[in-house]
Amino acid sequence: MFEVLRSWRRPFMLTLFLNLDPAHDRLEVAKAIGDFEKHLKASADPVMERIHFFRIFTFPGREKGNDRIAFSVVFDGEKIDFLNQLVADLRAALIPIMKNVVGFNRLSSKPSDMELAQWILSQDHKPAAYHVGSVWNSLKQIKHDREMYMAISDFLDQPSDLAQQPPQEIKRRIEAMLTSRLPNVPTNIPPNSQQEHRIRFAFLRGLDALTFLSIVCLIPAVPAALIIFVMGWASASVLWLKLLILLAVTFWVAIVILLATAVFVRYLERTEQDVELRPKDEHVCDVVSKETVEGQNQMTLVVDVKDSFARRTILSMVLWVANAVSRHWYIRGKLVGIDTIHFARFFLIDGKRKMVFMSDYDGSWSRYLLDFTGPGSLAVVPIWSSLEGCPKARFLRWPEVGFEDRFLPFTRCCQHKAQCWFSNYPKLSVSEIKRNEKIRDGLFKPATDQEILDWLALFNGGANV
Repeated sequence: MFEVLRSWRRPFMLTLFLNLDPAHDRLEVAKAIGDFEKHLKASADPVMERIHFFRIFTFPGREKGNDRIAFSVVFDGEKIDFLNQLVADLRAALIPIMKNVVGFNRLSSKPSDMELAQWILSQDHKPAAYHVGSVWNSLKQIKHDREMYMAISDFLDQPSDLAQQPPQEIKRRIEAMLTSRLPNVPTNIPPNSQQEHRIRFAFLRGLDALTFLSIVCLIPAVPAALIIFVMGWASASVLWLKLLILLAVTFWVAIVILLATAVFVRYLERTEQDVELRPKDEHVCDVVSKETVEGQNQMTLVVDVKDSFARRTILSMVLWVANAVSRHWYIRGKLVGIDTIHFARFFLIDGKRKMVFMSDYDGSWSRYLLDFTGPGSLAVVPIWSSLEGCPKARFLRWPEVGFEDRFLPFTRCCQHKAQCWFSNYPKLSVSEIKRNEKIRDGLFKPATDQEILDWLALFNGGANV
């Protein structure tokens, strides 16, 4: 049910955490992953028109010698349809990796595409939190928007009399140029099918938000109802008085829960051992070898959660809230002020004793981490302060003195190299994608002169306008 409610936020994601056979050859697996990455970058298969980002990495399991492998892909379309196409197109590159995975040998000796796709789907691990920087933008739309932006920029930069024309005429000429140069550009109101999709997504989004708010309200409302029943206050004869009593008691129960939680969290923060982690030089060199690819970057972390049931529960609740807030509030390209994140996802594995974090972002690692401790601290500190080795915080919100100096080395210790990392638009930033989306939204619809001028200001070129 919850997955259906959340289906309005696209593109989708699929992530696997699989155990490698204890007898596997590490060099053989590394070569198979490298070959898979080369195949992705050179492939012209139809599935490549649906993949946004793809990564594969290995990391140690809970027990020594039991390594694990993770696959994570962000894609367009429904999961099973995508997997069927992925297996059909990339089967030859996938099998050399999958044959080293525990449980793969339980399939038939030569599994069919459908059997393999169903098996992969059964291993899908749901994220504890998932952030999408450009919601609703498919890969095809992102590339099409980029093509439109480049065509309009070139047109505006050509010598002409556009500068002497009124805004309405400038826009008319731009639209005429696009119609002739890009025949597939939409020239009118979106078709009914697209409108129906938007209505459906809006409906599901509303239900999704209502479900989250209902659960939040039930947390204090249930004990409040029990208190009212025990005290006999429900015997009031007037309905509005019963509701008023319920609201009042619920409010005070919520206050008590928040205060008790704050006191307990602060007790944990003051009594837990402070573990400091420092990375080794060879580890840093290893993870850096896969960073800064044409302006985009990736971060892959696997880190232990502080070893207590309380911390695992706190982290689960924080990620649940963070996921809901990101899903409904931060859908315009920014996450608590950070506008460089394409996709970010958190997973809790091994009985919530480990957290896996994957992010695809713009710019350098150091800039990204400074954003974490700056404008992004509102999202970072409540999550990361529950992890082993992270500098301490106060009340899950305010970093202790020296947090920034220790946070960067801590993240380096927890990083893992993504042996395979693929981006289908490595030269496009989140801000450029959102800009191109605004340009597309401004085309082929009535607009005032001022709206057209504001729209033209989105272009870096256009010196002749």
